[in-house]
Amino acid sequence: MATGNLLRFGQHKDAVEKIDSIVKVEGIDVLFIGPSDLSQSLGYPGDAGHPVVKKVMNDAFSKIIESEKIAGTAGNLERLDVRAIYA
Repeated sequence: MATGNLLRFGQHKDAVEKIDSIVKVEGIDVLFIGPSDLSQSLGYPGDAGHPVVKKVMNDAFSKIIESEKIAGTAGNLERLDVRAIYA
């Protein structure tokens, strides 16, 4: 049975800024972004739907998907407006 690794990251803007390096790590299959903590670190506490937070998440999700990894979040994708990257 194949097993994958889960890396929960994106709790802070510093982690998202390093996404290009993180997606290259061998054995990591899933990358998770926590919108609430991310919004806090970006200066928009409690506002995961803020346009800046959405852009950061969309950019990160795009890079994750382009690297053929699985992107995940605990957030409401409709509210975060990240569905377009799956179309």
